[in-house]
Amino acid sequence: MSVKKSIAKAGVVVFFFSVIGKILGFAREIIIAAFFGATYKADAYFIGLAGPEFIREIVSGGVLTAVFIPIYSSTLAKKGDTEARKFLGSVLTILFAVLIALIFAGVPLSKYLVKAIAPELTGETLEMASIIARIVFPGIIFMGFTSIFGSLLNVHGHFAAPSMSQAMLNIGIISGVAVLSGTLGVKSLAVGFLAGAVLQFLVVYPVLRSKKLGFSFGVHRSEELKEMLGLWLPLFFMTVASTANDLVSRSLASGLDSGNISGVSYAGRIRETVLLLCGVPLGTAVFPHLSAFAAQGKTGELEDTTFFALRLVAFIALPFSVFMLVFATPVVRLLFERGMFDAGATQLTSSALTFYSAGAVFFALVYIIVRVYYSTKNTKKPLFVFLAAFAVNIIAGIILRKDMNAGGITLARSIADASAFFMLLFGLRKIFPGVRISSFLGYALKIAAIALVSSYLPYIVLSGFLESPGKNTLVWSLPAAVAAAAVMYVSLSLLFKVKEMKSIAEIAMKKMGLKNA
Repeated sequence: MSVKKSIAKAGVVVFFFSVIGKILGFAREIIIAAFFGATYKADAYFIGLAGPEFIREIVSGGVLTAVFIPIYSSTLAKKGDTEARKFLGSVLTILFAVLIALIFAGVPLSKYLVKAIAPELTGETLEMASIIARIVFPGIIFMGFTSIFGSLLNVHGHFAAPSMSQAMLNIGIISGVAVLSGTLGVKSLAVGFLAGAVLQFLVVYPVLRSKKLGFSFGVHRSEELKEMLGLWLPLFFMTVASTANDLVSRSLASGLDSGNISGVSYAGRIRETVLLLCGVPLGTAVFPHLSAFAAQGKTGELEDTTFFALRLVAFIALPFSVFMLVFATPVVRLLFERGMFDAGATQLTSSALTFYSAGAVFFALVYIIVRVYYSTKNTKKPLFVFLAAFAVNIIAGIILRKDMNAGGITLARSIADASAFFMLLFGLRKIFPGVRISSFLGYALKIAAIALVSSYLPYIVLSGFLESPGKNTLVWSLPAAVAAAAVMYVSLSLLFKVKEMKSIAEIAMKKMGLKNA
């Protein structure tokens, strides 16, 4: 099987489970919005969750897997399974010790962590956020091991269980609200989150054992471990800068009226659709291949695979981004406007979503392009890029929130994401001498134009129904707009001979027996 077919096959598996996870994610957000609206209680949940999630991500999420996968792949290829297992055991032992220490420190210090994240937060919101952080903190050890076990399975060509585990977190939260909200109120979300973290681990670990990818605890000194720790430090600071952008958005929102944190958070969940359905599936599928090509010194294959992935993500993510921008208010109304989530919450959230959508495609593309740097063990460039983008986010957010409130905060984040992408894109010239960046940018502009036309025309035709005060019309008019936009996007892509659309059409025709295989 060719590399591109292998990537596509793995991407389909991850995409399938990502769709299931995102459907459950929307169900989760709908339930949270209906029960708690855009109120101080929802604000407390989103802020209380932010600290433990941030710590988990910078210690055991993307930052660890980004350095672990290339070195583990290289060790497996050059030294064999025994040395690779020793390296794995060392990493897991250190990870366990660090996460346990963080839990014991984080639980009693939760209030100080919340205050550090949202210094303008006061009163009941601050107290409730501190309680939620304490409940959630123990979950970071289960999520941390799930993350690295999932990456290990990906390296060995297993994608289903790690992808399926993502849905477990949503199932836990939904179950927590359904069963405990009557007695625990908003704290039921935190209990559900903790239960979901345990469920994630229980999905991945048995598969790891069944594939005979076992390990034993113990630190074995090796060049690989030394190399990983050396790469981890700059990557740690880089991930702090990139992950902290979400904290900046919530922190800036904490200085506005009650409900703004929730509005930014709900809009952020919708924006994540682009990343989870477009960036993550392909990024997960392509990263092991990028790491293998880099380890083997195959620069030509590395470059070819990089731009194959970037073009494919742009082709899928741009119509998603543009559609969310154009249809922000109808989408928010249909998803959330019920129960405690009123028209005022819709206006706040849709304003945030409009400006988040402007940068959503860059959010997904950065997920792909940064993995090229990880695969070549180049962590310095992304570090400086994300530090610069972090500074842009803070400065722009402080300036724009004065007049634009939540919309200004999310516009600042979009500007920061776009800045990070272009700095990383042009930085590829040092990895691939002679690479033609203009070719990719021309392709992206072509796709953006097709996506804009495909979204705006259905909106203009159906605007009377989409803007109607009655929500019943949205039930059919928004799906109709989605269908029309999709048909136009496919048709225009074929008309203008977009390579990716042509390939997809040929595969579909073969599957239906309309074209000889």
